[in-house]
Formats: sequence, C-alpha cells, structure tokens
Amino acid sequence: MARFAFDPAHERARLDGARILSRLMRQMDFGAVQNDGSIVAVFAETDLRTAHMIARRISSVMRHTTHGKRDARVEPVVTLATMLPSDSAKSLLGAAYGDARRAAS
Repeated sequence: MARFAFDPAHERARLDGARILSRLMRQMDFGAVQNDGSIVAVFAETDLRTAHMIARRISSVMRHTTHGKRDARVEPVVTLATMLPSDSAKSLLGAAYGDARRAAS
C-alpha cells in the first residue's frame, strides 16, 4: 500500500491528487481519502518493488500536474508499507502512518 500526504495548505493539490490517482489505478486497486487529507492506495497482489514503482509513477504525475499556488509545484509525501503474514489491516495502516507502536496482530 502507499500513502500520499499533501501539505494541508494546498487543498486543491489533495483534490487533484485524488482525481489523478483514481484515473491511474488499475481495476484491482483500491484507494480512499483519509480524515487527515492523505490518500491511501492499496495495490492488490503486488510485491513491494512493483508497488514502489507504481507509487513513484503516480507521485511523478501528481508532482507535474498539481499546483497549489501559481507556478508552485506541490510534492506529495509518499509512504509505502507491505503486508507481512502476521499483519492485520490495522497494523498495515499503522506502518503507513509511521506508528512507532505498530504491532502485528
């Protein structure tokens, strides 16, 4: 999974990011906007290397097509997490948010 976080001062960038992500995702992928304004995308049946490549490409498209202020580039902060056999959805989200208390359940 990948988490795309945007500067809260650029509301337009978050909306553009969600639109771009929805158009670039494969049919088996899943994405959602979180309460903090970040976008979480889950790449089904994808290893970490492929997910990293997909996230880099999506991030590049976002960087080159979203603008907060005139001529200012808005770069999303991307965090990747991969599911281990002992992980739950909750622990995976904890990893994506950098939760130091992450515990496999």
